[in-house]
Amino acid sequence: MPKITEEQRFSRKREIAEAAARCFRRKGFEATSMGDINAEAGISAGSIYLHFESKQDLVHQITERILSARWMELADLPRRDPLPSPSQVVREYIDRLRANSG
Repeated sequence: MPKITEEQRFSRKREIAEAAARCFRRKGFEATSMGDINAEAGISAGSIYLHFESKQDLVHQITERILSARWMELADLPRRDPLPSPSQVVREYIDRLRANSG
């Protein structure tokens, strides 16, 4: 049996998280089952637990990824010309969060 590389494991984990995010957008957190996520990701039952402990763990990692991306955008603010006003930064940040939440 071929050994799975860390890159493949990371990629699969990201694919599962993206499938979960689509399910959460479509059905909501409470209405989404692990079976729904398995089907969306195209994986067999139980294999999701090789990557995530629970549905809550999925939400935590999805949220962390989204907020990390937003943080990186904020870190790039000093390079923008002209520098946006604080209210513009807040508006952009909220708009991007909304865009990711579906």
